[in-house]
Amino acid sequence: MAVKFRNEEHENRYYGILSRMGNTDEYHRAVVYLLALDDECYKHIESLYDFVDHGIKPWGVLNRAWQTATSAKTTRLIFNLWNTRCYDLDDDSREIKESARKYTVDEIFSSGLAFWYFEAVKLRYPHIGTEVE
Repeated sequence: MAVKFRNEEHENRYYGILSRMGNTDEYHRAVVYLLALDDECYKHIESLYDFVDHGIKPWGVLNRAWQTATSAKTTRLIFNLWNTRCYDLDDDSREIKESARKYTVDEIFSSGLAFWYFEAVKLRYPHIGTEVE
């Protein structure tokens, strides 16, 4: 699959992060794509991804002061594409419902980055768009 990038900076960031991770499976490619896409997530990449243990750092990251409305959507999509988890859920049922709503397709994809978000989904699920027998 040919990867579509938002711009040259996005592409350069993508390949730089991917080489730093040292893993090119579908999970990593999708997460790297999003980390490289969103300026705030890129600036705070160490808050989102652990380059030593090779995994996302989900706990508390959505409550960081640097998060914007768009970077929070990008972060939630990162969680979804990494392992389908919702990491800002609380034990209070009302808060669970409100938080879970933030993980819906409608909520995440209501962003100016929606086209690029879909590109990340295609990286995570490369069989999408292929012919089914």
